[in-house]
Amino acid sequence: MNLQANITQIKQRINQALKASDKGQDEVALVVVTKSVAIDTIKTAIAEGVENIGENRIQDAKIKYQEIGNSVKWHMIGHLQRNKVRDAVKIFDIIHSVDSLRIAGAINEEAFQQNKIQDVLIQVNTSGEKTKYGLSPSEADVFFGKVNEFPYLNIKGLMTIGPLSDELVQIRGCFQQLFQLYHSLKADGFSFAYLSMGMSDDFELAIHEGSNMVRIGRAIFR
Repeated sequence: MNLQANITQIKQRINQALKASDKGQDEVALVVVTKSVAIDTIKTAIAEGVENIGENRIQDAKIKYQEIGNSVKWHMIGHLQRNKVRDAVKIFDIIHSVDSLRIAGAINEEAFQQNKIQDVLIQVNTSGEKTKYGLSPSEADVFFGKVNEFPYLNIKGLMTIGPLSDELVQIRGCFQQLFQLYHSLKADGFSFAYLSMGMSDDFELAIHEGSNMVRIGRAIFR
């Protein structure tokens, strides 16, 4: 594995996709997903300029955080269980996977206890796949009205996971749906910063459809 070359190539592909997009993003943040990646390899990636680390599991993140600390921004990109909220608030700069009032309330309470304003993204299930977490797009208006009342949450934007499909039209449709929801909510007064969509197999398509944050692991650690 030539990690330096892989990171450089991914950044080049991101920049090319950004230039080809007509959705008005100024830049695209790269979150490097380090699930199952050794700590020494992560440190090498950081030395190569990686600034954002994404983790799926709290237990793995705790171990890595102890070794790496605050030299990067930590992103929780996996489903968050109620009993893991305390550690999540302690470790992560931003939690991508808020998808219920129950978990939002738990994060808000824990952030209060830790004297922290917790940045979060709201996960939306645009594919309709039952195996995926996220609230339905039709629930968004009511959900945002309620979750916006939590004083220790800072809603930074939206996240979705594209469908497991080879059909580009289907994948594109999911990304377009989130882009439209993102701008609809911004028009309603939400000061969002991030539209997190796109992973190793579909990040260029996601950027073309307006993503300004992509989550890439396999295409880097190959």
